[in-house]
Amino acid sequence: LPLGEANLARAVALQEADAASPLGLTRQLLALRRAHPALRTGEFELLLADEAVLAFRRSEGDEVLTCVFNLTAQEAAFPAELVPGGEVIIAVNGASKGQLPAYGAIVIAIG
Repeated sequence: LPLGEANLARAVALQEADAASPLGLTRQLLALRRAHPALRTGEFELLLADEAVLAFRRSEGDEVLTCVFNLTAQEAAFPAELVPGGEVIIAVNGASKGQLPAYGAIVIAIG
């Protein structure tokens, strides 16, 4: 990055201390991928793809993960039947079951 005041907040030294920084989020997502084989090699099932929401399911053996992403700058809802239950593995930007804030995402383990 070019040197200058505008880019100081992007410095790795500053981002390392903040789990919510782009660097922190990237590290969390890479760790999530390493910890869950379904995200690497699992079967892929597209559940929803519209103007705002992308939802898919990945499964490997007994592990089933539902991943839902809001691709817009506006809040978006997704049908509750996409995720009838399960445990939230990670939520980005304050996402919750059934509701996605702008650029929010959620990964839910089913079963």
